[in-house]
Amino acid sequence: MFDFQRGDRKSTADLLPTAHDLVASTQRFHVPVYLLTNNKVDYQTPAFTMVSMPIQKEFPQLSLYFQRWLMAYHFLLAHPEIKKAAFTDLGDVVMLHNPFAQFKQDELYFSDEPSNLTLNIISRDTTTAEIRSFLQANYRQTALNPGVIAGYRAIVLEFLGIVANLIVTAKMAEKRDDSASQLGAFEMAIINYTAYRYFGSRLRHGRQVTTPFLYNRSDGPAWFKHK
Repeated sequence: MFDFQRGDRKSTADLLPTAHDLVASTQRFHVPVYLLTNNKVDYQTPAFTMVSMPIQKEFPQLSLYFQRWLMAYHFLLAHPEIKKAAFTDLGDVVMLHNPFAQFKQDELYFSDEPSNLTLNIISRDTTTAEIRSFLQANYRQTALNPGVIAGYRAIVLEFLGIVANLIVTAKMAEKRDDSASQLGAFEMAIINYTAYRYFGSRLRHGRQVTTPFLYNRSDGPAWFKHK
């Protein structure tokens, strides 16, 4: 699918080199990586598995930034053996310390950015009227970045389920020509809305979870480096 942010498309040949740093970082902790892709591939090692999953063809205009969270939801739902999980971006996140033993059952962990909800990719992208109103009313909150979303299975599945429901509900309303229910290219608005609206008291982000965004630092106690 076309990536509106980066202006390109990823092929199967792009996936292995893009995943290299992440997989190398998790191997130290014996943590397997599963790459969710709509490409038809069959690749599996003890450290890295490519999982071929369909995209939601009912909504052909839905960007990959939304499609990936529908994939994530269906993948986790289909694998009850996964008790804890971290969903990360593929090419700009690496694991610095093993986080899983430190997870608490009632906490949802996120990457963040040094900004608030007025960040352009959140405030200027198209979203539903309800989400826009909530984000404007809570604009001082830290901008969360879905490059890392982690926690116990139940809370991650709860989060992904709400996101999936909001996406599908908005797209169905859009099919009915509801101009107040359109979705733009990026998922940052719907992700931040869901996190703060439904998980405010259970949300954790900051330097325990990720390094400062875009600082390219690998020191400190953070579980993940995010760019």
